[in-house]
Amino acid sequence: MGAAQAALDLPLDACNMAVVRTARWKYVHFAALPPLLFDLDNDPAELVNLADDHAHAAIRIEMAERLLAWRAEHLDWRSPASN
Repeated sequence: MGAAQAALDLPLDACNMAVVRTARWKYVHFAALPPLLFDLDNDPAELVNLADDHAHAAIRIEMAERLLAWRAEHLDWRSPASN
């Protein structure tokens, strides 16, 4: 069992994450944990998670959509047999 699995008491697949960022925003999506959203202009150390802040709901949705679009373009079309 890996360190993340042990620390979070989650199976390996639940520890997966994906990250998308722009010049200002960084969005982290986990398979089994709440997402993270950071304002890199005002919080370059990424200490304040804005994902649950209703004032940032629109940017959270925008970033999640960016991540989904990237996955659709680059990952989801590949079947395991084509790797």
